[in-house]
Amino acid sequence: MNSSERNIYEGVKAPSTNSITENEQTWLQLLRSVVGDADPPPTLAGVLALGIALMDDRREEMRRNARQSQERRSG
Repeated sequence: MNSSERNIYEGVKAPSTNSITENEQTWLQLLRSVVGDADPPPTLAGVLALGIALMDDRREEMRRNARQSQERRSG
């Protein structure tokens, strides 16, 4: 797997160019089960929801970033 295949979302890259670890593979399997083995595209709402669920300590920072992003888009 080359580094371009590790793109996650619009130019955001995984922290490493190494092969996917066993833990990463398990996360992928869990995400697939959550979405009913579908392959939905990432959305801002989905990324934020997942981030909030997994990183409670960063919750306020993520909300602030989301508000700023929304404000930039709405002009």
